Amino acid sequence: MEKTLYDTKKAWYDNEMLVDVLIFILFPLGIYALMRTDKLRSGPAKIFYGLSGAVAFFGVLAGIFGT
Repeated sequence: MEKTLYDTKKAWYDNEMLVDVLIFILFPLGIYALMRTDKLRSGPAKIFYGLSGAVAFFGVLAGIFGT
């Protein structure tokens, strides 16, 4: 069976750099990508990255909107 272009492409949520950026910039989309990726298999690692991204995201929001 011949491989198609679709078979050779990685999913967007398997791009580690993109997931890292999304966790800090667009938190909900970053969390979705973090849960979908196969790069991190352990639950504690996903929870750690998710919580650190949440702290950073809400810290940025507090800096922007907090006076």
